[in-house]
Amino acid sequence: MSTPTPIRIGLIGAGAGSDPYNWANTAHMPYLTNTPHYKIVALCNSSVTSAQAALAYHKLDPAIVKTYGSPEDLAGDANVDMVVVSVNVGKHYALAKPALEAGKDVYVEWPLGVSRAEAEELAELAREKRVRTVVGLQMRPSAVVTKIKEVVSSGRIGRVLSTTARGTFMGYASGKNAIVEKAEYFAEMKNGGNVLTIDFGHFIDGLIFTLGEFENVQSVLVSQYPELELHDVQGNLVKTLPKDTPDHIAVQGTLKTGIVASINYRLAKPLDGNSLCWLISGTDGEIELTFPWAPELDPPGAKFQISNFAEGKVEDVEFDYVDEIKSSLPSMAVNIARVYEAFRKGETEIYASFEDSVVRHRFLEAVIEGSKDGKRMKYKDTY
Repeated sequence: MSTPTPIRIGLIGAGAGSDPYNWANTAHMPYLTNTPHYKIVALCNSSVTSAQAALAYHKLDPAIVKTYGSPEDLAGDANVDMVVVSVNVGKHYALAKPALEAGKDVYVEWPLGVSRAEAEELAELAREKRVRTVVGLQMRPSAVVTKIKEVVSSGRIGRVLSTTARGTFMGYASGKNAIVEKAEYFAEMKNGGNVLTIDFGHFIDGLIFTLGEFENVQSVLVSQYPELELHDVQGNLVKTLPKDTPDHIAVQGTLKTGIVASINYRLAKPLDGNSLCWLISGTDGEIELTFPWAPELDPPGAKFQISNFAEGKVEDVEFDYVDEIKSSLPSMAVNIARVYEAFRKGETEIYASFEDSVVRHRFLEAVIEGSKDGKRMKYKDTY
């Protein structure tokens, strides 16, 4: 059997160092450097020097991997099949556009752009160029979502009536309104990356992917902490910034399937140590899921239980599975790897494209606009 030709990757954002907050290093590199299906052939950073430092740190072969200091130069490399953009959201548009214009396939982390308008422009350009696209909404191929879909479709809890979620932003200094200093863009809504678009955004995409789009949505967004603390990686206070991004989020509505949904996220340190509790209630039973941190990453310690109303029993459900990906990669990289696997196999129903992400941007825009006057909002849920 012949070895498949690997997809040749030009990666933007890899760092030279053990920064735990560099997503390219933490989540993309572990899979991309250990698979026969993809091959890194180029690195691009803000300068060639920076790219060369990343190449040396990751022990990549300079005879194979070229280094670039601009997205235009990377886009002009004929040996690159796919450009991967893994930097903060404010740079996504400028870095992805040259690759699209050059006819490359493109993978961009979520959110696709700082606004719906940026996302729509990139999606339209991708359609015009007839290239394939991916957005890093990695809860879709996760083990927990796969299991929920299996249980719901089996009829085990009967007809689904409602879903409720209670989440926290406890990841930011255990309940304090603080974040690592390199993420200071979280302080302003105009920057596009914050707890609404990223933390809440990843979960709500997983919920919608599992149970269906909203028919209508009402929302409350409140900033009860007027300032955001920036800490270094050791947890020391660096500086404090004024902020206008929400730290309390309440969203409710009815899904197109008739399911009633209620989601509340808050800045707090929960008593039980779980950053999210998610319930899916049916006529015959209920699913309860708890996650110690980011649900889109299938974190160790997540728990899946099902109650049977008629029998009065509660059962623990084994939802995770150990495959080649799970056994060989750190937990932060597992669902990213599953996105890459789905892409190469053409499993478009599992991963999010630019067009899919535009719909999610529209939903979040409806949440933001609806919070201003309390109106029930609708959004276009097809591209």
